[in-house]
Amino acid sequence: MTEHDYKWMRSSKSQDCLCLVFPEKISSANAPEVRAEVFDLLSRFPHTQLVADFDGVEYISSSGLRVILELIKSEKNFRIVNVGSAVYEIFEMTGFLQMADIQKKRRQISLEGAEEIGWGFTARVYRLTEDSIIKVYREDIPIEDIEGELSRAKQAFVAGIPTAISFDIVDVGNSIGVIFERMDGGTLKSAMLAAPERFDEFMEQYALVLQTINSIPVADEAIPDAKEIALRKLKYLTEEKGMLSRQESERMEKFLSSLPDTGTYIHGDCQFKNIMLSGGEPMLIDMDTLSKGSPLFELAALYNCYIAFEDACPGNSENFFGVSEELTGKMMDRLMSACLPVYSEEPFERAEKKVQLLGSFFCFHFFVQYMSEEEDNMKKAGEIFRKRLAELEA
Repeated sequence: MTEHDYKWMRSSKSQDCLCLVFPEKISSANAPEVRAEVFDLLSRFPHTQLVADFDGVEYISSSGLRVILELIKSEKNFRIVNVGSAVYEIFEMTGFLQMADIQKKRRQISLEGAEEIGWGFTARVYRLTEDSIIKVYREDIPIEDIEGELSRAKQAFVAGIPTAISFDIVDVGNSIGVIFERMDGGTLKSAMLAAPERFDEFMEQYALVLQTINSIPVADEAIPDAKEIALRKLKYLTEEKGMLSRQESERMEKFLSSLPDTGTYIHGDCQFKNIMLSGGEPMLIDMDTLSKGSPLFELAALYNCYIAFEDACPGNSENFFGVSEELTGKMMDRLMSACLPVYSEEPFERAEKKVQLLGSFFCFHFFVQYMSEEEDNMKKAGEIFRKRLAELEA
């Protein structure tokens, strides 16, 4: 990393990204010098990305805004980060938010005294206040992924998907969190365990939630396509990892290509820990896997976590969900029976085999990408996937 200090400006350059740290105040008194230093640094350090760090900026005048406007017009890849509330308000009032990628400085949140109420592969969830919860991500999760989930959560809410309101991205020590509204009830899982005699009622609610999500058309082009995601996973397994033969890859690609493109929402991880009951009504959390495509992808994601993972890694239902294999199997059977006749015009057994193949494929990919050190389980997941592929073709 190359660093350089001027009277007003500090800079650092890493690979093709040049970062400029702006002074505390940019007014008519210093704007000409700030501008001269900025453009001198731009000429001295070739770059393809320019980042303006406003972490210490407390005030910017119209003279300072004109310097920023020049950068917006001259730089193809330019963003402003760590903008405090007062300066962010100035950018908002002057219309700069519509002209450039301007990111507000994140608040720092403490989890002292906060109760942990859930956990998953990428994050843990804490009760923050009476009205809010916070999802805290692992330190290795990129901010782009977190921002994407927040954006998808807001899009899902506007589209009519029953989900919690998302508020803001914050810092939690060295990690990043997203604050959501707190539901007044627990998860569908906790409700099932507390009242097992209401299993049929809960499963009717569960199936209705899936059918509601999977019937809403996607208007936003930014929502990823489930089929394209699956094809990238196939390419990863075949070309990057060499875990599938060319013939196996071609057969799987042919299968994926044959799936209908319905263009409706898919939650992608609608397991019962991700369904909250608010006033008795189901509400969804965790929108990082939101996509669009055939509803068969929805059932396949559930088959992956409820059945395929247990088959490849016995004891997963107890270890991850805290319930018996019998319960997750019973839930999957009910969801298949309720949803497949709605999702597919094919004979039930044929549609069921497609879901099983997709779910086993997702499971195999997960083991290869994230749990390759568990060689025996990864090998078993691969064997199950190949078996499902042969069964469908038969």
